[in-house]
Amino acid sequence: MSMARKKQGSLFIILFILAFGGLLISGYIWEVDRIQAVYGKPGRDLGIIEKISLNSRLLLAGDYLLSPGGELRTGLFEVSEGESAGSIAERLEQNGWIRDAQSFLVFLQYSGIDRELLPGMYSLKAGDNGIQLAHELHAGKGRLVRFVILPGWRNEEIAFALEGYDLGFSQEDFIHAVKDPGPFSGIAGVSPSTKSLEGRLFPGSYYLSRQITLDEFTRDLLLAFSNALTPQMELAYRNNGLTLDQAIVLASIVEKETVLDVEAPLIASVFFNRLAAGMRLESDPTVQYAVGYDNTAGSWWKNPLSYEDLRFNSVYNTYIVAGLPPTAICNPGEVSLQAVAKPAITNYYYFRAACDGSGKHEFSYTYEEHLSKGCP
Repeated sequence: MSMARKKQGSLFIILFILAFGGLLISGYIWEVDRIQAVYGKPGRDLGIIEKISLNSRLLLAGDYLLSPGGELRTGLFEVSEGESAGSIAERLEQNGWIRDAQSFLVFLQYSGIDRELLPGMYSLKAGDNGIQLAHELHAGKGRLVRFVILPGWRNEEIAFALEGYDLGFSQEDFIHAVKDPGPFSGIAGVSPSTKSLEGRLFPGSYYLSRQITLDEFTRDLLLAFSNALTPQMELAYRNNGLTLDQAIVLASIVEKETVLDVEAPLIASVFFNRLAAGMRLESDPTVQYAVGYDNTAGSWWKNPLSYEDLRFNSVYNTYIVAGLPPTAICNPGEVSLQAVAKPAITNYYYFRAACDGSGKHEFSYTYEEHLSKGCP
């Protein structure tokens, strides 16, 4: 073969390789453009080899990423502090939010957000696909804030705790809503005779959207109360001679008097015995509720009460007014609500704090016995 032919053959091969390579490059560029049109631009920290690998894997993952998960539902999903992207992807698949964990993880790595998912509780929506979920967990969109109500808080304490949450309503709006049960009639046993929602705003942890409305917030608290209030408890209240409103009022007093949960049924029994005997309840927390905020202590529950406080003129002061107060004095937890449903059977009419600082109480049948148990 002549030298000229060899050169021509080599040139042809080179041209063929260049042409074929050009086609590959053009095809790859077209695929890259198509991938970026669907999935956005790749993360800045990815190397060329990583980009090529992830691009290829994304082409195979499209069916899994671009369609909703297998279970179309709305619910809560928590991302733990320090949790890996792989763990998050696995749990999303297990709970039916996405179709394939590996495909989801490929997109996270491609986008460069696999280490930037924000911890917290999220409200995920039915119908979101893997791409949408990834962006929600990255941007924190849909992330909820945790709000806690402690047993025994009065409504003003709940309102104070709302400060700084930047929700869709004010503390003043909340206080006003609590005093107007009408719009919530039929929820949590609210009836035309219900004077206040105090007592029905159930203690616990709530995960709230920052866009939540006052109506939605209040309903969430009332529905939590409804879930805790069983038909058996309501029947027990009636058998104990109480309406639901009266049972809530009594439970609120038991809540504020109780330190140790185990004593709640005993404390409830004392108040039942006093009511049956026509005695005044003489409960300090009802006076504290009547007196209101104590500027000196910086608390809604003034302690200790003075002799003048015990003579405070109020329908809530059970030292001077017989029977139950007109409304609850706080929002009781499940322990106190159960104690009023199932009080202990005792002959006690008195109780006072034990002198050892344990939180226990000393219970007595007679006033003389009660006095004898006073602290030295």
